[in-house]
Amino acid sequence: MENYIAFHLEAIHTQGSKGGSDQGGNLLDWYGNVLYDRKSTLASLSSIIIADANFAKNPFVDKVLSIEMYLIS
Repeated sequence: MENYIAFHLEAIHTQGSKGGSDQGGNLLDWYGNVLYDRKSTLASLSSIIIADANFAKNPFVDKVLSIEMYLIS
């Protein structure tokens, strides 16, 4: 990472439409769960998540904190 290049780990198709997921939650729940499901892989790479300001609210922030990561938004 000496060149300050960002990489994506995986491309995941967003579920649901108009802000709701198939499980009845919202997109912030869904994206938080995506991170939670991949927490061991993510933790092996970094402890920092960088996301758009839209993600700087609950429940996404709570999910990031629950996997002991930091959010920069």
